[in-house]
Amino acid sequence: MERHISIVINAYNAQAALDRQLANWGDYAPEALARVEFVVVDDGSAEPMRLDAAALPPGARVLLARVDEDIAWNMPGARNLGAMLASGRCLLFHDVDHFLPQGALQRLLGNHGSLAADTLYRFARIEAGVPIDSHINSFLCSRDGFLRAGGYDEDFAGHYGHEDSWFLNSWTSRVGPMVALTNVWLEAQPRYSTPGLNRDTQRNSALFAQKTAELAQQARRQLRFAWSLQVLQG
Repeated sequence: MERHISIVINAYNAQAALDRQLANWGDYAPEALARVEFVVVDDGSAEPMRLDAAALPPGARVLLARVDEDIAWNMPGARNLGAMLASGRCLLFHDVDHFLPQGALQRLLGNHGSLAADTLYRFARIEAGVPIDSHINSFLCSRDGFLRAGGYDEDFAGHYGHEDSWFLNSWTSRVGPMVALTNVWLEAQPRYSTPGLNRDTQRNSALFAQKTAELAQQARRQLRFAWSLQVLQG
């Protein structure tokens, strides 16, 4: 059966969060697992992150890629790598401390045929049962649209922030609109976020302003690092 949605998750020094993702996948119905694939990108963790192949739910297609260099805040590169490896018509991106419940996945798959290739879909979020703001870096889009937008701009790698805003700007200027899905939600569990990272946005704020003022095009050079791949199942 065709894999309709590739779920792309980037992670860094977050083995416990990845273990929790694996447990979450085990809750998915077999018919849902047959229509999705999981593409996990380890963004240069100090210890290579692991997925226990023996614990993978039957029928799941799982790819585990690793960026072989520890580049600070390389989310743009990690997501570009995940998109390149993905085979689904649609790409669903979320961070490793967010979880897609079974019901939300079923709604997405049920509406798969009506999802527009030129529309980027944002999700509602809940934390500890309480609705919170949507997450700028969690969305679903067509793989074709992602490529037309130019992917993520890896000029932002190395420092924190604004790679997400720049991608969304590129999407709306090159591809089409963004729409909020109120009946599809992610569960945010901040206890699984990676602690101790430098989140100073000064450099990337200046880069964003410069690119905006100069009407800069998306940086064309992508995957500026060595990487490796395991196909664990599927």
